[in-house]
Amino acid sequence: MPRNYSTVEDKPLNQRQQQALARREQLLDVALRLFSSQGFAATPTKQIAKEAGVAEGLVFHYFPSKVDILKAIAETRNTFAGEVRALLEGVEEQPAREVLRGLATGWVSLVRQEGAFLSMLLAESRTNPELETTFREVVGSTVGKLAGYLTARVEAGELRAGLEVHSAALMFFSPLVVFFITRSHLSDDAWRDEASAFVEEMLEHWFVGATVREGR
Repeated sequence: MPRNYSTVEDKPLNQRQQQALARREQLLDVALRLFSSQGFAATPTKQIAKEAGVAEGLVFHYFPSKVDILKAIAETRNTFAGEVRALLEGVEEQPAREVLRGLATGWVSLVRQEGAFLSMLLAESRTNPELETTFREVVGSTVGKLAGYLTARVEAGELRAGLEVHSAALMFFSPLVVFFITRSHLSDDAWRDEASAFVEEMLEHWFVGATVREGR
């Protein structure tokens, strides 16, 4: 079993801290399942507590609001944002073609499995201002994470000098989201085939504008 460490002091957690962390993770797991299956607005914190077998007050001990639960899920779970954070961890020295292919492939594979959560966010953020703000923050953080990696590859000379990394990061993710929206009805086999071809073609187009061009 992996050991748990605190993020502040990097020391092993004591038993009480481990139990608290496990409870927090359980609440996130339950909330992710409920948000994905019945929607954010339709899931009260009372139901999350009941499904987790705890008092509702304990939910608010870990998370000030339901929106904070959603934000924690998006940033730490295997979701569209959490996957990006995990795949971009410690890869600044690795070549962009390798990293971005892995990122795009991993992302389309994940949203196929967890598509209900992303679909819920896309739909409900249109009518819920608080959810829209949270969604925008999560997306902005995700784009910023990729922009940071692209900056490192510009400095390494792999990507062209002067590349607007924030715009480049947006142009990387936007086609993937459109692919998800327009192809989510496909069977698993058809999704795999089309996703594989789409990722390769998308990357070729992206690198045309992002890499150093010969003769210039």
